Amino acid sequence: MKKHTSQANLITTARARRGEAVASSWWAVAREDGSVAVGHYGTHMFDVNADDTVEAVNRGWGSMTDKCGTVKILNGAGIRQNYRSVFG
Repeated sequence: MKKHTSQANLITTARARRGEAVASSWWAVAREDGSVAVGHYGTHMFDVNADDTVEAVNRGWGSMTDKCGTVKILNGAGIRQNYRSVFG
């Protein structure tokens, strides 16, 4: 079952539950290796590895919602990166 949370707590909640978390149109799924897949609507946008490194998967539309959500989600997990630093 998905746990509803805020964007700032999305990664932390998914990891703590070892499952899925949802914040409005954003989702996160914790994997067995400690990484978390993060997406917006139907687009898997980036992965956060167990060591908190971030790997770009799909930049999405590049909308303001994509950019602001990426910052809120990563900063909420203590990762000081933004949309540009992830996707270039």
